[in-house]
Amino acid sequence: MLYAQSLLSAQKSKEAIALLDGIKMSSRSPVYTDFLLLKAAALKMDGKASEAYQQLSKAYAASPETAIGKVLYEYGSAINKSKEQVEKDITFIRDTAAKAATDFSLNQYFGKGKASLNNYKGKVVLLTYWFPGCGPCRGEFPHFQNVINQFDKKDVAYVGINIVSEQNDYVIPFMKSSGYTFIPLEDVEGRAKGNLDNGGAAPVNFLLDQNGRIIFKNFRTDGDNEEVLYEMIASTIKNFKK
Repeated sequence: MLYAQSLLSAQKSKEAIALLDGIKMSSRSPVYTDFLLLKAAALKMDGKASEAYQQLSKAYAASPETAIGKVLYEYGSAINKSKEQVEKDITFIRDTAAKAATDFSLNQYFGKGKASLNNYKGKVVLLTYWFPGCGPCRGEFPHFQNVINQFDKKDVAYVGINIVSEQNDYVIPFMKSSGYTFIPLEDVEGRAKGNLDNGGAAPVNFLLDQNGRIIFKNFRTDGDNEEVLYEMIASTIKNFKK
């Protein structure tokens, strides 16, 4: 990427694009956003602002990274799109990709009976798969909580599905001692999870809209990107269509 940056500094946009096109970059890479921004800059320099905008829009729709959000309107303006048109484009991409989440019926640790997605209809749902002994889950919970605390409970449901039944006895004590506010549910081994499948792993996260559609998935939250989760939730609340 450093060489691509040097090519761009030398106004050699075509060479930079060719170099970047040859790089296979995972969206989970810590430099993925930098990669996208560099490629967008090369495309714009090469007179391909529309292609740059499309790539950034698609990436931002999937994960609203702050760095991309800061320049997205600039790229939209370069092809005569207003701020409102850019926002409509992002919403359209998300709506097109959204799929109804596979329902579940799981035992609650607090209260009686089972809970299903219908229990949370009308709310954005932050859904995480976890278990009490999961270190990465415990590492993520404080950041989830920091974000959730910024929203009204009437707008957002925070749900955690425990995937290790052998640790059931630790769930309620953990909830009471930690102060976390997610709703703990007990998973059922072998159930058909459909498009809410965690592949037996934890943490695995999903964000559903008020109609139970998956809007965001396979994301992680830490101290460096809480604002991304905030934007995911805020934009989903804003764009709700009854």
